[in-house]
Amino acid sequence: LALLLARTAHERPQHQKRIAELQDRLSAAVKAKESLNSELSFAQTQLSDVESLVRELDAEGDAEEEERLRKKREDEEKKAKNERLLRRNAALLRGEEPEDTPRQVGTMAAADNFSGLASTSARSGSSSAARLPPLRGRPPLPVSPPLPP
Repeated sequence: LALLLARTAHERPQHQKRIAELQDRLSAAVKAKESLNSELSFAQTQLSDVESLVRELDAEGDAEEEERLRKKREDEEKKAKNERLLRRNAALLRGEEPEDTPRQVGTMAAADNFSGLASTSARSGSSSAARLPPLRGRPPLPVSPPLPP
């Protein structure tokens, strides 16, 4: 628009009305451009604020997701450990030697952690009954025959 005004003023200096009209349009266009530039600047500022907020929320969400996954992994490990202990204790109740632990001479690993289980094994007459001490204050029960498989 500025080029058109300059060209018209140079080539047709006698068309003052057309030159004035172009000057008015040019000044209106400059004001509109300044207004639009300020609105664009404001919108860019708002957009950057929203982007930073979204990044913060994403970081919080990522941290929560990592925490959830860590807790899930811990729960799965705990569940697997408890299942191994249940299988081991079930084998001890049946009088079997668990395959995942080596045979210990003189003591039984389950007797240290699971005294109730050891007492139950001793009363049921399993093969580990000979290794367990008698219950305090009570005579040991007679050994019963093993259960058929």
